[in-house]
Amino acid sequence: MRDSKPESRDHEADQWSRYSAEARKRQDMFMSEAQQVTAARPAQKAVAQRDYRCATAESSGSPLFP
Repeated sequence: MRDSKPESRDHEADQWSRYSAEARKRQDMFMSEAQQVTAARPAQKAVAQRDYRCATAESSGSPLFP
C-alpha cells in the first residue's frame, strides 16, 4: 500500500503542474488582451472626441470642421 502513495503524489503533482501551466497560459492571454485594450484607449478617445466635434459642428451649422 505504501508503494502506491508516492505514485499518487507524483500523479497529483503532475496534475497540479498541468493545471498551473494552463492557468498561467490563460492569465498571460488575458493580460495581453487587457494590455491591448488599455493601449488602445487613448486612440479611441481621440477618435470619439473628433467625431463629437464633427457632429456638433455639423448640427450647429458651423462652417469649420476640425
